[in-house]
Amino acid sequence: MASDLEEGAVLSDVHIDVHLSNQRSLGELALTIFNFTVPQSDHSSSNSEDGSNTEGTREPKQKRLKTVEDSVTVDEDGDLVLRRRKPNSTEMEVHIQHAMATPLDTVGLQVWRGALLMCDFILHNQDIFKSHSVLELGGGVGLVSIIAGAVGASKVYCTDVGDRLLELCRDNVLKNQHLCEPTSKEIVKVRELDWLGDGLSEVCKTDKNVKSPSEWSTTDIEDVENNVDILLAADIAYDSELTDGFFKSVFDLMTRGRPKTLYVALERRYNFTLEDLDVTCKSYNHFRKCLCDLEGEYKCTEELAVSGSSSQAKSFLWSKVIEGQSEDKGQRSTPIKCLKVMSEQVLTDFPCYSDYTRVKELELWKVSSTFNP
Repeated sequence: MASDLEEGAVLSDVHIDVHLSNQRSLGELALTIFNFTVPQSDHSSSNSEDGSNTEGTREPKQKRLKTVEDSVTVDEDGDLVLRRRKPNSTEMEVHIQHAMATPLDTVGLQVWRGALLMCDFILHNQDIFKSHSVLELGGGVGLVSIIAGAVGASKVYCTDVGDRLLELCRDNVLKNQHLCEPTSKEIVKVRELDWLGDGLSEVCKTDKNVKSPSEWSTTDIEDVENNVDILLAADIAYDSELTDGFFKSVFDLMTRGRPKTLYVALERRYNFTLEDLDVTCKSYNHFRKCLCDLEGEYKCTEELAVSGSSSQAKSFLWSKVIEGQSEDKGQRSTPIKCLKVMSEQVLTDFPCYSDYTRVKELELWKVSSTFNP
């Protein structure tokens, strides 16, 4: 475990707050045990994010939630550490391997507060995720995806980029596979998705091309297009170019298959810049601008590109509908369907189900997409 920060490295506040008894060194990495208090369904569903009454929603089964009533934890001085158990709840341990201080381009190897806020949201609104298919963008070391699988999601695709990060994420998923049911099935799948690279349709052409555990198969692609209806992302707004790529990927996913809902957790981070000679939130402000630009109505048209031969190639294009703008009469297009995207900020007044500092800068956003005839 790193004892000091290298020049240009950053360290998540989450790793500073973790109790020493819950963290140990693994050489270049660390292993942290995150303890979550899991509310029963009658508590979580009655106060669900969408306000719906879901009293009949099944609660997480005891056999896949690790109880710690009989466990004893001591601090560095050998004193007993008492964890106050909330009524009508069970305890769950998630074991996560991660890096400590990292350069900015590998911050996905750490756990950040936005991920813990998202975990709280999932645990408090379990009915939203049970029996649904989920895809997480920028899943990092896999904590959020593991929690989504533990509360009953039928399938979770945890996506990110980088061989080292994806391998670490797979290891974490395997370590916590017992939290998901049925344990015989691969509920959480780790897949590579580069926001700055090709779209989802180009990452895999056939099952025969699958050469690594992180590559997509044709079956995966079809499953995402036919079944995924929830997208998740946490702590993704720290670089403008990556934020642009993130929203491009979100739009690509929202135009596929079923209508989707995206939940984004992030933290406003203030930094002093020489350019402004002031403390600003440039990354957050860019995120909000991209979010505003994403909102609106879009139309899908089928374009016929006449080639040199007698055959005609078809392509499908999405364009944003701008009020007051007339369509080019010379453009040969046939409207197919329309997409509407809306966003809203979600209140974060639900309880904390793990030990971390929920600062006022943490935010949660919901982005919904619907198809219109």
